[in-house]
Amino acid sequence: MYRAHDHAPMPPPTEDEASSHAPREPLAVGQLVSGRYHLDQLIGEGGMGQVFLATDTLYKDGFGDRKAQVAIKFLGQRFAEHSASRVAMQREARRSQELSHPNIVRVYHFDQHGDQTYMIMEYMQGQSLDAVLAHSAPLPLSRALNLLQGMAAALDYMHSKQLVHCDVKPANVFVERGDVVKVLDLGIARLASTANTTVVETEFDAGSLGAYTPAYASCEIFQRLPPHPADDVYALACIAVELFTGAHPFGGLTAPEARDQAKSAPTIAGFNRRQQQALARGLDFQRAQRTDSAGAFYQGLLDREASQRFRQRLLRGVALGALIAAMVGAGIALRDPDPDILFLNSLTPKNPPPLDDAGLARTQRWLEQGQAYLEIARREFTQGRIPAAHHILAGGADNALWAFQETAKALDSPEARDGVLSVVTTYADWSRELASTQPQAALWMACQGLNIHPRHRALNELAGQLAADTTNPAEGYGCKSLLLTQQPPVDGNGSF
Repeated sequence: MYRAHDHAPMPPPTEDEASSHAPREPLAVGQLVSGRYHLDQLIGEGGMGQVFLATDTLYKDGFGDRKAQVAIKFLGQRFAEHSASRVAMQREARRSQELSHPNIVRVYHFDQHGDQTYMIMEYMQGQSLDAVLAHSAPLPLSRALNLLQGMAAALDYMHSKQLVHCDVKPANVFVERGDVVKVLDLGIARLASTANTTVVETEFDAGSLGAYTPAYASCEIFQRLPPHPADDVYALACIAVELFTGAHPFGGLTAPEARDQAKSAPTIAGFNRRQQQALARGLDFQRAQRTDSAGAFYQGLLDREASQRFRQRLLRGVALGALIAAMVGAGIALRDPDPDILFLNSLTPKNPPPLDDAGLARTQRWLEQGQAYLEIARREFTQGRIPAAHHILAGGADNALWAFQETAKALDSPEARDGVLSVVTTYADWSRELASTQPQAALWMACQGLNIHPRHRALNELAGQLAADTTNPAEGYGCKSLLLTQQPPVDGNGSF
């Protein structure tokens, strides 16, 4: 899941540092951390420490036999010996908590276990992008562009918050089911340098601790210049070439080495002149000449037909009309909005009235109810009780979707937004699982998810594939007629 890459050299600790940090007791599977988190499995090691799959026993006990799984990232000893890296992990936790985006990993908590510094994150099922590249590169163009779109959306969102990731690489990108991308490892993310920046923070020098990855670092990172979004674009462009060709654009050379050897962007089969130029601008060794927006870089890689479709989808959004006019008037390039972001933003009304203590307590109960129902529904499905699973998830009067939506209506809650999206992705997971044995039920599940989030990419793809395999589908995917059926059309008693 989290795999090590070659990093810049790590300086040995000073004599004082070495003497003041005795070897720590090693972490082990089966250990209980902070009296709460049971370490189930070591799932990754590299970068700044170890990552374990763990069970939150407090959460588990609070909801009977459900299993609350999280990922726990521990700061490695060689980094823990440097106070700046501990600050960096705390900053990663804080910044990740402040960032609410479907393509950025969620971080719940930062704490200390004895002399072990750790961070609690969402547990993701899938594989890191470097594992995808190792087994599947080069990827089909459509899949590569889909993955790049998720990465670009995450980086654009970070940059809008004046943050630069500074260590974008395949190992820091996770690919969940349905090719949903999650960017992680914000440990060395830094405030973008702007003329009106007034926030002063303890700086974390990634170069001195070997936390950045040379093959994806821009020349400016090597020069220790103030961070800029264009630094992340260089790394994204390197990843793009790996997705398209299966190899690093400069054979693994650092940006300064490639610049000194007068290397240029590789030619991508099937790219037209405009696309090739867009790739070259993303890989430019000079920041001033490099594309400074991840979204603009991504859009430049699309052919004219796909780019026009983007603009048409934008123009179809009535609510975006005034915004588009303002952007065009200001000379700002149009970018394709992430459908998940548009969907999530629609859940909460603008400027919801503040809640009193009773209102806050009520929404907290709704969140807990939603999470409990979500897990129960998933368990029911796993045990073959498919109609019951749907009823608890979103079919009955009292269900997980209702709880998350009511919370989102009352306040701008990242937990509620994630909860609604989890309901949608659960329908996608169920649809995939049923596809080979019960295609009509699988299509019904996909339609249920699309009824909540009509522009969900994975569900639209699933529904399109399944509709092609079913007999005489009604208009579209056949969802209109299928949704009239209150129960999934499963075989026999609802079991697999």
